[in-house]
Amino acid sequence: LAEKPDENAVFVAELDGKIAGWVHVHKYHLLVDDPETEIGGLIVDESVRGQGIGEKLMLAAEAWSLEKGCSSVYLRSNTIRTRAHEFYKRIGYEMIKSQYAFRKALI
Repeated sequence: LAEKPDENAVFVAELDGKIAGWVHVHKYHLLVDDPETEIGGLIVDESVRGQGIGEKLMLAAEAWSLEKGCSSVYLRSNTIRTRAHEFYKRIGYEMIKSQYAFRKALI
């Protein structure tokens, strides 16, 4: 995050002086598409879910994305996280594809 502060943001929600959730959003560029932002992570404490915290965090990430000149927000969600999928659909996100994720460790 520190290397490119203009292309990353973290928004934090607090309740009663404690962190209730956070969202990380970052801007990225592809050769074939306009600049876009991606949600790097959205976490809401399980004890306070259902109170609108996740939605407010996502709205903050979306507003930041618009400020950065991006017209869309992309996110990935594990196939087993069905509750999260319903949340994202409810706040206006649509599933655009299913895919496998691969990683190769280099060290």
